[in-house]
Amino acid sequence: MQQREYFKFYREYWDLIITSKNANAILIAVFEYAFDNIEPNLRGHDLAIFNMIKWQIDKEADNE
Repeated sequence: MQQREYFKFYREYWDLIITSKNANAILIAVFEYAFDNIEPNLRGHDLAIFNMIKWQIDKEADNE
């Protein structure tokens, strides 16, 4: 995968992330995945939030 220089970050993402006590970890995971294709080490609810965002990041990458 080519290194990405940008991605869309929607308000919906923020609304999902801010509900978690681990919002910082989720934000880092989203940015690391979007920019460096690093899979996160998240669990439970945090992983579910990440996965809701990941599919859109992947979809945008497929359209580039």
